[in-house]
Amino acid sequence: MWYAISPKAQTNTQQKLFLTVAKEGTLQVQTYNPGEKGHDDSQLWTLTLAAGMSNPVLMNKRDGKLLQYVAENAAASIVDDSVAHETSCNSSGCCQVKLITEPGDFYAIQSQGNQGQNLNVEGNGPTYPSGTPVWFYKWGNGASNELWTFTTQ
Repeated sequence: MWYAISPKAQTNTQQKLFLTVAKEGTLQVQTYNPGEKGHDDSQLWTLTLAAGMSNPVLMNKRDGKLLQYVAENAAASIVDDSVAHETSCNSSGCCQVKLITEPGDFYAIQSQGNQGQNLNVEGNGPTYPSGTPVWFYKWGNGASNELWTFTTQ
């Protein structure tokens, strides 16, 4: 099952943003990118249990890369599935995520590699432009840039 993942945060014109792997390989939020049947594959993700991992990973449809926690309060990245298994990512949990249910059908996406870090749209808002980077950052008690929804595609 594929999902479009959106932060509660929006643009200054109230456009919805989506977790996207940009063309240059960076992780950011962007407004809707239409594909043939909806979102293009850079905006589609699946939660899957990868071999040898005890918690799910978020895999991008376009290139099969996994969301990766790198360091505290730093940009999130993506990594090849094969690299994740060959490195400490497998044992440290840096590619594994935990979804924590929050009020209003939202989730916090927490790194298993550092449970004090959650997926976060960079900045203090209240609005965010398309192209804003996505980071792992300390929990801020449910701000709009750290709450996410999953919409089946």
